[in-house]
Amino acid sequence: MLDGPLAELEQILREMIAHHEQLADLSVVHHDAMRRADTDALGSCIQAENEIVQQIANTEKKRIRVVGALAAHFGSPARNQTRLSWIAERCPDAARKRLETLTDRLTKAIKTLQERNAVVQAAAETLARHMNGIRKQISATLNHAKTYGRKGAVDAGPSVISAVDIRS
Repeated sequence: MLDGPLAELEQILREMIAHHEQLADLSVVHHDAMRRADTDALGSCIQAENEIVQQIANTEKKRIRVVGALAAHFGSPARNQTRLSWIAERCPDAARKRLETLTDRLTKAIKTLQERNAVVQAAAETLARHMNGIRKQISATLNHAKTYGRKGAVDAGPSVISAVDIRS
């Protein structure tokens, strides 16, 4: 009776590992696209990331169902929120070892993804601060009265017809 659900759980874990590894690889592409200011590559990357996140959500639904069935079989009061380690402890040795190996690989894949996403987040925040600085410089340049706002910075004030050539 356990062979079917355990095999399905192992397959689900393999899928989750693959999805998280794909996201980690895309995170590198995402960072590179930001560095090159390649909006087309960035858009494609974001679309691919969204598709993988949807696949993860679908795989997670399957995982919840299978974990719930295994938890019920083993008598877990937590049902579908039962930890995989709890299920693995109650499995035959071969299945337990496979589950432990797969959960370790998934944990490492998630950690790698988190580390790479932290790099992308830091780059995005740096870029946002840089763009905000440029915006403030433009506002200060276009503020002919050179008056300060409440925050102690030159305020854009009322509209004055001006132009700035940002291409040259």
